[in-house]
Amino acid sequence: LLTQSGIYLISRNKNISASLNDFLVITLHSPSSSTTALILKNSAEHQADFLNQLDTIYKKYSSLEDVDPNLIQCKVFGTGNKFTPFLATLKLWLNKNGIPVIATDLGRPFPGELVLEGASGRVRIKYQVGTEETPSSILSTGTARNRAQSQATTEPVLVLSRSQVIRTLSRQAIEEDPQWEASCPDKLDSTSLSLFLKKNHWSAVIVSNELKSDSKLMDQILDFATNHPKVCMAWIGAELPDLKKESKRFRLLPPLEPVLIPHFKKILKQSIQASTLSETSETLSFPKRKAKS
Repeated sequence: LLTQSGIYLISRNKNISASLNDFLVITLHSPSSSTTALILKNSAEHQADFLNQLDTIYKKYSSLEDVDPNLIQCKVFGTGNKFTPFLATLKLWLNKNGIPVIATDLGRPFPGELVLEGASGRVRIKYQVGTEETPSSILSTGTARNRAQSQATTEPVLVLSRSQVIRTLSRQAIEEDPQWEASCPDKLDSTSLSLFLKKNHWSAVIVSNELKSDSKLMDQILDFATNHPKVCMAWIGAELPDLKKESKRFRLLPPLEPVLIPHFKKILKQSIQASTLSETSETLSFPKRKAKS
């Protein structure tokens, strides 16, 4: 577990972890390399040193023999509203160097730990369930068992999962807000999914982690995400999917374990109302890398 901010080169066969509650975590990785560059920033640090750190680690990483500078990609994680000045600087720096962002999650409302695999650049998020939240909070005032009656106009949310438990808990969490209405189909194949995606003007589409192994369904979902950029896309699981470039549109929702359900609700609400929040993934929106002549 890294506890000091700074810049690091994480080499082959090494995994490290860092607290998302304490740091803005930035990784740079080229698929050709077995090393990953890592930047950890504490919100209490001065911004003046940030650009120098970015330039230094980029120069060191690009000089490694197995690194193709044209293939370097970036991932960014942390509690976004704590790091707004750093994110603005990072965006300018990445655009200047033509480095695309392929994964972001800047909506951590509770402690979590990021685990980085040095050889692959792969990132996992470990949720810290040992919080003061208890399973009884699922049935607290305002939950699905004691919610206000729905209003005439509702925002439709589509939940895609083969798990009856996930569908049920998702519906309860979503419909706590009288303005939202959940649709949770129990049959999922290519034909039925196509019909459901076309059935409504969805405000949000939520995908459960067990579907990532179904390539046909995921192709349909990613095509939908590409063709409907204003629809909120969310992912239920321990980590964001590593699929295509469209996968960076997904907001990560915690697994639906009892102690994490309150946090699931918070992030879901933030995701659907993302236009009002500076810490959402919209904070980092980068153009594609320009081809070098």
